[in-house]
Amino acid sequence: MKVTAKRYWQFLRIYVIAPQWPRVLLLAVLLICLISLRILNPLVLGAFINMVGHTSLRTLMNQGILFLCIAFAQQIVGLIEAYVAENTAWIATNKLRSALTYHCLNLDFTFHHQHTPGELIERIDGDVNMLRNFFSRFVVSLLGNILLVCGVLLYLLTIDWRLGLFLTICTIGVLYALMRVRNIGVPFWRNVRQATSDFFGFLEEHLVGTEELKANGAVSYALQRFYFYARTIRRATWRAEAITTVTNSTSRFLFVISTGLSFAMILYLFSHHLIDVGTAYIIYRLTDMVIRPKEEINRQLLDFQQATVGLERIVLLLDRSNTIADGDMPLHLSTAPSLAFEHVNFSYAETVPVLQDVTFQLPAGKALGIVGRTGSGKTTVTRLLFRLYVPISGTIRIGDHDLRTIKQADICQAIGLVTQEVQLFHATVRDNLTLFNPTIPDQHLIQAITEVGLGPWLLSLPQGLDTLLTPQGDGLSAGEAQLLALVRVFVKNVQVVILDEASSRLDPATEHSLDQAFAHLLAGRTTIVIAHHLKTLEQVDFVLILEKGMIREFGARETLAKEPTSYFNSLRRTGLEEVLA
Repeated sequence: MKVTAKRYWQFLRIYVIAPQWPRVLLLAVLLICLISLRILNPLVLGAFINMVGHTSLRTLMNQGILFLCIAFAQQIVGLIEAYVAENTAWIATNKLRSALTYHCLNLDFTFHHQHTPGELIERIDGDVNMLRNFFSRFVVSLLGNILLVCGVLLYLLTIDWRLGLFLTICTIGVLYALMRVRNIGVPFWRNVRQATSDFFGFLEEHLVGTEELKANGAVSYALQRFYFYARTIRRATWRAEAITTVTNSTSRFLFVISTGLSFAMILYLFSHHLIDVGTAYIIYRLTDMVIRPKEEINRQLLDFQQATVGLERIVLLLDRSNTIADGDMPLHLSTAPSLAFEHVNFSYAETVPVLQDVTFQLPAGKALGIVGRTGSGKTTVTRLLFRLYVPISGTIRIGDHDLRTIKQADICQAIGLVTQEVQLFHATVRDNLTLFNPTIPDQHLIQAITEVGLGPWLLSLPQGLDTLLTPQGDGLSAGEAQLLALVRVFVKNVQVVILDEASSRLDPATEHSLDQAFAHLLAGRTTIVIAHHLKTLEQVDFVLILEKGMIREFGARETLAKEPTSYFNSLRRTGLEEVLA
């Protein structure tokens, strides 16, 4: 997509001008001072040359000291300008990274299935990094250098109109050529950014699966794919750099031609005694000052090509809307609600149905055990209840409320989830349990940890709740990690609990501790359990058996257990592991 000038201005206004206008103003003042010093320096030196042999030594020394002071001030102002520009760029890009991260975290799971975490990391960090110069220097530097060129040309016109007119024509021609070729490299840099995103997506995916790759002897294949992505980046970068080099060489050729012709003009004027040595030096330096800003403008335009690509990809990401519209009705649950699925149909892909006409009702405060083979739709039921996806047709209700009308934040606050794969963060035990909510008191955490049987584990930690945990869960068994996930549910004090494969990885001793914690947690709460063991189903009030996305059987556990012809009863007699696999 093509980014309009309005969108460029919008990004500058939101991330630079509005929040950092004092820095922008300071940066503009510093650039004006820097430009003024650059113009003043050759004028002072030219005057010094003309004074030689015509004035006193003291006057020459004063002129020389003035020249050195201006040169020193130029370096100091340049240093401060570079610091302010970099600081402005980092603040703006970090703010944009935060906005992109927040936007991605609020997108639905369909988006996250289409883009790997590694790809998103590169788009949030790498693409934004391409805008650093655009945010800090592009506009101010471009305008400043254009003003510098205009000022120098006007001064040259006062010295000799022929030289001034000639350099003005050359400058207009060079700038016109630069504007014509400024977007030539954009498609090539776009390919570089896409190749880099694909590479980081591949890298993240295979680093996460390192254990499986080694265990199954697939390391050689992973390396082959690594080389493939590396070659793709190399080819794309080579093409982009080649186009940039050609563009840059063309502009430099024009600079050399205009410089040579201007020197010829200076030689002509000096040989005909139309200018003195000092004026010739001033013209030489001013001519050089016309060339250098044009080179800086060229560099800014070349950098703008990459910034354009980064901004295009950022705009595409920000324009990606959530396919799941948020509800506007608040949900406040003081007691456990009932749950109902009414003729729910759902599929991840249009041609593959996952749930077909699923209808059941779970009374308030009761527990439902869902069983079925892999791919039967067990986990999908819980995802729909969390509104991570929306059904193609049908209605899901919490109490008397249609799930589609409820605010997503209230749904997450009302439902607690314990999964088999527990996600830990590189943070303290406290932050891992509260999910970075500072309002939860430590006493509440310690009580919840003790209730799930992790009191001795907490006492063994060197810094207690301040002990750092890693995403890999170093020092934590699978059972302890799931017990920590259970503490999160305790802390939230939710009215609906989902136990998704919560006991499939626990050893018998830990499972016994977890069963006791479950009994306390589930009391008075509406619960859905995805079961893996027969003993788990003995603790629920209702049983739902799914088969190929359809309900094979649903009813009260005790009623189904007593019914001789029920499928659940036959599974109890023959063994449940077949349908729980």
